[in-house]
Amino acid sequence: MQAYQLIRSRRRTIALEISREGCLIVRAPMRASRFYLDDLIKRKQAWINQHLNKIIQRQQFLPAKQFVSGEGFLYLGQTYPLRLIQHLVGNKNFCSLQFTGNKFLLVESARASARGIWQRWYKTQAQKIISQRVRDLAKQFDFQYAKIKITQAKKRWGSCSPKGNLNFSWRLIMAPLDVIDYVVVHELAHLKIKNHQRVFWQSVEQILPDYRSCRVWLKQNEHLLDGF
Repeated sequence: MQAYQLIRSRRRTIALEISREGCLIVRAPMRASRFYLDDLIKRKQAWINQHLNKIIQRQQFLPAKQFVSGEGFLYLGQTYPLRLIQHLVGNKNFCSLQFTGNKFLLVESARASARGIWQRWYKTQAQKIISQRVRDLAKQFDFQYAKIKITQAKKRWGSCSPKGNLNFSWRLIMAPLDVIDYVVVHELAHLKIKNHQRVFWQSVEQILPDYRSCRVWLKQNEHLLDGF
C-alpha cells in the first residue's frame, strides 16, 4: 500500500493531496479510523499513481540551470534572459549579478558560483518585496503580526507561528505578485483563524476574490519554483 502522511484535524471530510516532493498527504477528521483510511488509499491508488507520474514528468522536463547566455530565469512571474558579460559598468557595490528590468547580467568570471549568487539575490528581493506586501496588506486589512522572516523552506510557501510570526520561502519571489499576495493574505488570515475551514477561505476571499486562480497557478508551476 502507498505510504502516506496523516494529518488529523477538526475537519469533516477526507482530502488526499500530493506534495511537491511526491509525498501523499491524507487530511482526515479526528475520528476517521486507520482501517478506513488505508482502504481509501487502496481504492484511490489509480488517482495517486496518475498524480505521482505527473510530478515525475515535470521534474524530468526541468533541466538543471547552466547559467549561459540566453537562458531564462523567473522573477515575479516573468522569465528574463541571462547575458554573460566581462564586467558590470558602474558596479560600485562589486556585485556579480544585476537585473536591468528586461534581462539579467552576470559577470562571466562568477559563473562557477552563479547558483549561490542567484539565490542570495532572490533572497534579498524577497526580503524587500514580500516584507513590503505584508506590511501594506496588514495595514490595509487590520492584521497584527509579530515578525516577518524569509526562509529556505521548500515544502511550504508560507507559515504562521502561534506567536504571530510570518514566514515565507524566498522561492516565492519567482511567482507573480498576485500569487505572492495570495500567500501573504493566506498567512495573515491564519493570525485570526488557525484552521482551513470554510470561514477561513471566506476571509481570504473577502480580501482576494480571485484567490482560487492563484492557488491554481501555484499547483501548476510549483515545480518551476522548486527547480532552482
